[in-house]
Order: sequence, then structure tokens, then C-alpha cells
Amino acid sequence: IAEHGLEEKLTALMNLVAADQPADPLRYLAEKLGAKAKKSPAAPVCPPALDEPPPNAPGAEGMVCPCNLFGSLSYGEPIISKKDKTEHPPWYPSQAGVDVGLRVHNTLTDQSDPVPFIPGRGRRVLWYTCGPTVYDACHMGHARAYLTFDILRRIIEDYFRYEVLYQINITDIDDKIILRARRNKLLADFKAEHAADYAAVESAVGASLDAKGQKLDKKMAALAATELPADAPSREREMHETEKAAAALKKRQFDDIAASVATIREVAAGGGGAASSILEAVCSDAGVASTSAAALERELVEQTVALNEELEAARDALDKSDAA
Repeated sequence: IAEHGLEEKLTALMNLVAADQPADPLRYLAEKLGAKAKKSPAAPVCPPALDEPPPNAPGAEGMVCPCNLFGSLSYGEPIISKKDKTEHPPWYPSQAGVDVGLRVHNTLTDQSDPVPFIPGRGRRVLWYTCGPTVYDACHMGHARAYLTFDILRRIIEDYFRYEVLYQINITDIDDKIILRARRNKLLADFKAEHAADYAAVESAVGASLDAKGQKLDKKMAALAATELPADAPSREREMHETEKAAAALKKRQFDDIAASVATIREVAAGGGGAASSILEAVCSDAGVASTSAAALERELVEQTVALNEELEAARDALDKSDAA
């Protein structure tokens, strides 16, 4: 970054945007960078990365310097969709990439027909995927996040012959994680103070169940009473249906917890001690031990590494079988 003066260039561009306050910052910056529509952009600072990759380049092949992460970009005229009476943000189709015939649904414009998939430059595809948020124990949803998008990446690379720079994250700071940490702390404090007092525990759990049940019933009633107009945008209708399905799922989960608490009360009435069980049923979303985000992240990484080792062993066995 220092070698090519990118910090100064970025600062200068930010100052220009702040001073001119353009209505379309993306288009404004594209013109300032020389990537004007239907015109050949200026030559990049460094040799094209994909045309002349350096020997033994670590990581992504051909990444000589930060200048070549995007390379020379060229955009066409903006396309603005007004589907369902809703104006979507402008989309600037790339003109510098290779079109191999792949067509995708563009969620930015929400156009009815698939559009050509054209990278920003040549055959290089820069792909970012949001990974798991580790606020609980590892589950099948984490595996699906890796597996599904890895299959798509392999199709993009092996069938369509694109060169993919793929990045996936693990979120360890998030509202869900902060909320779970807060609940864990409150639960630990409550256990320490009232675990030996079953009457206090039962009273607190009953009050919590009543409040949660009323909140869910109010939410579901409001969603059921909401009628979208016939000409409502498709995205708005989809969001409404998703919200209804999510509320129904939470209601089923709540009913399961309430049934567990009722069973525990019956056991307690017969002389059994059930304070900790009630707490675990009501205060834990999945009934699992409370652990920190860091520990869950380590567990996720360890399980992913172990799974990868098993897959490598299976692949080696298949290779040996094919060779035999």
C-alpha cells in the first residue's frame, strides 16, 4: 500500500467525494479512476496479475500487489429496475470480464430474466460468503454453509473455468453473541443466588413463561392481521411470509419449553428437586451447556479440520482404488 501510494490516493478520492457530494458516488468514483463507460481504462500501475503471475506466488496466484486485486475495471451504463413499482438501486454491468454463458438472478435489480455473469476483469471472480456466527454449539447449518457454497465454487472453477478468489468469514462479534453472553451471565448469577430455593425458581420461571407467551401471541396476531396490498412488491411479500414462518417456529419452540416445565413441575410436586432443570429448559435456547464464543469457535475449527482430514483420507483411498 505504501509502495504504490494507495493511502494518499484513497484519501484524495474521499476528499473529492466529501467536497462534491455526488448523487451517485459509485459512478463518480469510476469516472475519477478512469473507468468510464464504453472507454478503455487507463493502464494499471502494475503488470496484469493474471497475464503474468509471479513465480511461487503464495496464496492467490498472480496477486503481485494490491493494485491487481481488482485490476482494470470498466462498467457499462447503469441498469435500474422498477419491478413491482419499486425502484431498485442502479447496477453497473461489467464490460471487462469474460462471458462464458453463465446466467444468474440479479438480486440487486430483481429483474425477471437472468443476467450474464461477467466478472470485473477477465476470468477472476472475487467471492465473499458470510460464514457461521458462533454463539452456540456446532450444528448441521454450519456444515451446510461450507458445503453448499464450496459446491458452487467448484462448479464455477471446474466447469466454467473461472479463477475464483474465495473468502468466507467466522463471525465472533455479533448481536447474537453479545445477547447470549449476557444471558449466560444472568443465568449464572441467578443459579448462584436461587438454585437452592425451588419456590423462587418456579416463580421466576412462571413469570418469564407468561411474559414470553403473551409477547409471542401478540406478535403472531399482528402478523396474521396484516394484509399486504395486491400490488405489494415481491420482496416485501417474501419478507412478510418469512417473518410469519419465523414467529411460528418460535411459538413451537416456546410450547416445547412450556411442556418441559409442566413436566418438571409434576416431578417437583412428587418430591423431586428440579430447579436446575427448569433453568436449563427455559433460559437456554437449545438446552446445551453455556460456553464462550471463543470456545465454540475453537470447537468449530477443530471439527472442520477433523472433517477435512476424513475427506482427504477417503479421497486417497478412492485414488488408490482407481489406481489398482
